[in-house]
Amino acid sequence: MNQQRGWATTIWLLLTASLASGCVLVGLTLGVWWLMSTYVSAELARLWAMVVTALLPITGWLGYRLGQQEARGKVAGIDAGISQVMAAAGQTAALRVQVARALRQPGPPSPAVMVWSDEPVFHDPPALPTDREVVEL
Repeated sequence: MNQQRGWATTIWLLLTASLASGCVLVGLTLGVWWLMSTYVSAELARLWAMVVTALLPITGWLGYRLGQQEARGKVAGIDAGISQVMAAAGQTAALRVQVARALRQPGPPSPAVMVWSDEPVFHDPPALPTDREVVEL
């Protein structure tokens, strides 16, 4: 029932908008006709019609070129977006591989039993190399 009301409302809005835009178009046409017949001479109206007719192919060509340019821009934008998405997917996959490899590597063995003592444990610092020893980095 609710969906039927939605369709009825949509159809009503489409019909109303079509009727209103048709009235506006008719009003503009009649207004231009009245202004041209009242204030413009016949010679000027003929000149205007010739100029508009001569410029019509140029206008069509310019519209075609603008459409081509917009289409190329849209395709380039889609291509750039796909490239960024694929780069992000590659980085995500590489990160997952790194995490899986890090989790599979064995860590240092943990002692089975930890003994706590109250006595401090001292370790000797490592001896510094002399001039004759080779230090590998």
